[in-house]
Amino acid sequence: MRHDPAYAEDIVSDIQVPGIDALGNGEAEYLMLVKTRPNKQYAVSRELRRRIKNVFHMQNVQTPGPGRMYVVDRIGLADSRNQ
Repeated sequence: MRHDPAYAEDIVSDIQVPGIDALGNGEAEYLMLVKTRPNKQYAVSRELRRRIKNVFHMQNVQTPGPGRMYVVDRIGLADSRNQ
């Protein structure tokens, strides 16, 4: 991304990935350090996240779902409607 002409002027140094910042609930958070020109951090951050999401999609990497799962008992629901 640093060599992409659309962002080359906004990113002022190499992107650093020191490693995993946190683990938990089937997730791993990686710390990424991206130095930008003033007021450019938001656009660069959004584009970086968009690119990561696209690569995950292309590589079929599934993101974790919500922490809760709901099970609907359709048989019980149908029985209660018939009463």
